[in-house]
Amino acid sequence: MLDSHPDLAIPGESGFLLDVCKRTPGGASAAELAQSFCAQLESFDRFRRWNLDLDELRRFLEARHPEDGAEAMRLTYTYYAAREGKNRYGDKTPDHVLQIRELAALFAESQFIHLIRDGRDVALTTLAADWGPDSILAAARYWRHRVTKGRRAGAALGPGRYLEVRYEELVSDPAPVLRRVTDFIGLPFDSSMMRYDEAAQRQLKMSPDPSADRSLLLPPTKGLRDWRRDMAADDLAAFEVVAGRLLQELGYGRAASVSLPARVRIELERGKDAVGTLRSRLRRAPVVP
Repeated sequence: MLDSHPDLAIPGESGFLLDVCKRTPGGASAAELAQSFCAQLESFDRFRRWNLDLDELRRFLEARHPEDGAEAMRLTYTYYAAREGKNRYGDKTPDHVLQIRELAALFAESQFIHLIRDGRDVALTTLAADWGPDSILAAARYWRHRVTKGRRAGAALGPGRYLEVRYEELVSDPAPVLRRVTDFIGLPFDSSMMRYDEAAQRQLKMSPDPSADRSLLLPPTKGLRDWRRDMAADDLAAFEVVAGRLLQELGYGRAASVSLPARVRIELERGKDAVGTLRSRLRRAPVVP
């Protein structure tokens, strides 16, 4: 929707901003910095999906003498936006909810829009994905961790740089939500955001998992995932034992009535799950003599 605004360009998911910026220190000549920066970008499949002319980008950077990786990244997004005939740019990458503090420090002008959805619907989505959690307990922890960390970082930034948006409100009545978002980022509301067919096709081509993102082509649709219809009672109880407090804090509420025996069983499963996770981390940890 935002990519359909006549003044705002948002490429496909990145996930490489911090890595590339940190590996591109200042102090090099414009040519050296541009060469190193572009070589790093090219190593990321997600960047290659943006379909930019890398030689052109390198010359664009050289001519503007970026001082460091952060400035080179700003210029890269500026170049992308100009290619789309637009003046402003943004980035939509779900994993950035875990990196708000670092990104906010690196890009002092940045603003963050945190799209929050009922975690039970998120669990249905992530459990169906190849990359997602492998159990309802892991899905509950996944949602709770990401939402909690994002909200804490956002609270520290304040309302001038951080805005929370509810997914359910967006799909139910998009225009008022989009007006709030455009007010937040200092752009006029434009009805073209409601007609996003062309942008959806472009975004799908840049998606790391196009088959999982086919819903981009649909109009705002309620009920694509609905835990009330699709989540088993045992899974609902397990999710709410882990993340019920955050559901209530966000106003989603709880739906499961968990008996004492069921709670004991879920807690035992949580303990086994936590031990398995710890063992996995220890196996991956470096050995220090």
